[in-house]
Amino acid sequence: MTKFEDIFDFQDKYKYLAHIKDNREETLEEHTELANKYFEKIVEYKNLKALFERVKNILNLKNIEEELFYKMISDVVNFHDFGKINSQFQIDKMLNEEILQMKDKYNISGVLSSDHSLLSANIFIAYYFAQITDLNGKVDVKKIVILLEILFSLSYAISKHHGNLESFEEYIEKLARNNEENIVKDLKNISVSNNGILRDEILYKLIKNEDINTFFNFMDIYISIRKEHISSLESITIFTLTKMIFSLLIASDYYSTSEFMQEIKYENFGNMGNIDIIKREYENSEIIKSVRNIEKNGISNEKDINNFRTKIFLEAEKNLEKNKNSNIFFLEAPTGSGKSNTALNLSLKLLNEDRRKIFYVYPFNTLVEQNMNTLKDIFANNEKVIENIAVVNSVTALTTKDSRDIPIEEYSNILMDRQFLNYPFIVTTHVGIFNTLVGNTKEDCMPFYQLANSVIVFDEIQAYKNTIWREIISILNSYAKLLNIKIIIMSATLPDLSYLLDEEEKNNIARLIENRDEYFNNKIFKNRVEVNYDLLSEQKIEYTELLEHIIENSLNSKKLLIEFISKNSAKEFYELAKNSEELSINHEILILTGEDNKARRNSIIKKINNKDKKVILISTQLIEAGVDIDVDVGYKNISGLDNEEQFLGRVNRSCKKNGKAYFFYLTDAKKVYKNNIIIENKLNLFSDEMKDVLKNKNFDIFYSKVLEVLKRKAKEKSSEDNFEAIIYNKNFRLLKEKMKLIEEQEDKKTYFFNRTLTDEEIEEIGTNINGYEIWKKYIDILKEENYAKKIVELSKIREKMMYFLYELKKDVELNYSDIKGSIIYIDDGDKYFTDGVYNGGEGDMFI
Repeated sequence: MTKFEDIFDFQDKYKYLAHIKDNREETLEEHTELANKYFEKIVEYKNLKALFERVKNILNLKNIEEELFYKMISDVVNFHDFGKINSQFQIDKMLNEEILQMKDKYNISGVLSSDHSLLSANIFIAYYFAQITDLNGKVDVKKIVILLEILFSLSYAISKHHGNLESFEEYIEKLARNNEENIVKDLKNISVSNNGILRDEILYKLIKNEDINTFFNFMDIYISIRKEHISSLESITIFTLTKMIFSLLIASDYYSTSEFMQEIKYENFGNMGNIDIIKREYENSEIIKSVRNIEKNGISNEKDINNFRTKIFLEAEKNLEKNKNSNIFFLEAPTGSGKSNTALNLSLKLLNEDRRKIFYVYPFNTLVEQNMNTLKDIFANNEKVIENIAVVNSVTALTTKDSRDIPIEEYSNILMDRQFLNYPFIVTTHVGIFNTLVGNTKEDCMPFYQLANSVIVFDEIQAYKNTIWREIISILNSYAKLLNIKIIIMSATLPDLSYLLDEEEKNNIARLIENRDEYFNNKIFKNRVEVNYDLLSEQKIEYTELLEHIIENSLNSKKLLIEFISKNSAKEFYELAKNSEELSINHEILILTGEDNKARRNSIIKKINNKDKKVILISTQLIEAGVDIDVDVGYKNISGLDNEEQFLGRVNRSCKKNGKAYFFYLTDAKKVYKNNIIIENKLNLFSDEMKDVLKNKNFDIFYSKVLEVLKRKAKEKSSEDNFEAIIYNKNFRLLKEKMKLIEEQEDKKTYFFNRTLTDEEIEEIGTNINGYEIWKKYIDILKEENYAKKIVELSKIREKMMYFLYELKKDVELNYSDIKGSIIYIDDGDKYFTDGVYNGGEGDMFI
């Protein structure tokens, strides 16, 4: 690591400050030293030296190149705030009046106003540029290009450490412009003579021995030839290194700054504690004792569903051991076959001394909640285990502690634990994890280093936007190899995403179930549901026809599920069903849509899973993979074949009855599933081939057609817009935009309805909540001046606000009483609800 005195010559003359608080001051040298300590702590804690070693080997850096590589990495944090020598920064931000007395050669003024990040980046460039270009003629041109790519990538991370990663390509093109605005020229002003603020040796090649035009000439050559000398593997490697260093820089800077501001040292960075305790508790759980007992005595009756689940469990376990050098594992097994428990076992098997963190990733918050409850059941609510597990999503509070029990200084710890994901075992949503994987904002990148040396389980990956499946598997495959991540991808309808990779990349992927047909075609699962197409034709069905069919064919069953693919259709049929004497005389008619809060949803799930109740549930497609229910008969508006199979997973889930399912056509799926390859290519039940696929559970036929389209479309993309180009140019902003799992709902407004909760909601919550009081508390929290306390308290109040928040289309105009930020407050909310169901407005506001 470069010493402070190797760069600067002012320590005995002037005091440059990095931070101030009250009457305390932290010098630039003190902050730099502290930030470096945190960098070294995190690198050691997360075992990231192994990552740097892998990067070095892929880039084939040896001898002097290797030495420069490691030196640049260790100096990023060292140099990150050197730009604070900017006099304007010292005067404006640090109130450092001593600077005003400086001699001209020490007074670094006129540099980007009071900014410091870009100046820091350029001091870093100046220091290393000559060291790299001096190798010209001594090593291959390719090595010079690689080292310059690393230098500029790391300097880019420095330049952006208070902002967002945007486009590296734009950054280097700006650096290469030979005009008066180029900050590299301002370095001349910083080192006007020996004994200046910067030691002249740093800049000798750039501004002393040669004309500065040499720098721009070299930049032109580098930019023109970099593409021919950097392979796709090297591109993704440097891309990942850049993001990792950016993440580590933010963390080191944040922790060191917080230590000065809060006077608290930080030691825990979120690895699993005693892995053996968790593994032991798992093996001692009742469900695993049963599995091990069956394993010991042999599977005597494969018609018993628990024996069948055990067989899948043991096969996956055996194949994991056989393929332990792979990084990505596909777990494809039927709905109801115990995938969640199997995946937990596999995750714990993959933990070791180096790999000490687990992420469980689900497409919906409902699944997050369900699986957190499952984990609590498996571990019998053992506090030593459960305290290691954290739910990280948009609806869960950052802490369950009462505000009165939280000292003001503890808020900072709570917030930082969330920002940096300092939890050993994380249960989260796909949107959350993908923000970390491919996001470009500072907030997205803060916890990126936590992904290294972890296990990530993705459930229901087919629910992700299929137009970006190729990009998803490419980025996961690359990260897995570079960051030492083990990834389990599981589903009952699992596309073979390895088809979208190049041949050599497929070797990194292993299937944990060798003969999936053995399970899917077994009578327990294959014949679990009898599918009927009597209602399906290309002419849209009428609500009355659907109602009559249910009355004539299905009212002998206790549990019925009718799924629509638009919220309005569900609500219209719900009103019709409620008013039908034949339907409502023996059955309770319920509705569940995306607008329903957690309490109402849980209440409905309990009712439909109550063995003694006769229930008809009318729902939108959130039911497909987001809700754990078991019904006798199902009706569904057709969409894509994978959706149909997920729906069938709700029918006769226990495999103890004779389930029936009817498909119909009412709403065109194209209006709901936009930019969806499956829907666009009519891979639905109008096709006899797809009916056969669904019957025989041969989803490879279905997915092969989808993947072929995706592969073709990837070739058709413009050279600037394809995944490889985005990675090569390190266009972080464009990558996040392209990898959005959910399209932004720009035509929506968020309303807070002050309404009376239903008895069922109150029972689920355990107490009544007054909407007006919650709104007042929310307004008070917004006034909180302590940032950490405000964010933590907002997360707690939002958990309660979720019972009153609804998103409506912008063209819906309601009389409101207040607006705070983007939330509109409706004081007389009760008039918009009937039995807890929103009844106001028109148009298809929810899906």
